[in-house]
Amino acid sequence: MRHILIVILILFAGAIAVSGLFFVIKAAYLAEQGIDLTQPPKLESCADAVTINVGSDNAIRISDIVIEDVELGQVLNELKTEHANQCLFFKFHELADYGTYSEIIKVAEESGLSWNLVITSD
Repeated sequence: MRHILIVILILFAGAIAVSGLFFVIKAAYLAEQGIDLTQPPKLESCADAVTINVGSDNAIRISDIVIEDVELGQVLNELKTEHANQCLFFKFHELADYGTYSEIIKVAEESGLSWNLVITSD
């Protein structure tokens, strides 16, 4: 009887060791995604700056006019043709979606304009 208990105990300990090893191996291959924390380009000399607000409802506003996210690139290109020294200042609410954040960063980088971004809680 004692030998059977020892064998069962060894098998149980072996199963725990193998599952722990599997967890360690599996955890090493998990690809985690996070927010890019690289600093945006510094605002250079600007004729004037346009503030673009993104609220907690993910609405993009320029001077209280709501702009669809697909129109933002077009609006920025129009601003660029009007004023070559235009700078962008993005105020992004902390409760807005990450997808909206990443799309705005992409459009801002493609615009060729100087820009800066701040995340707010109001």
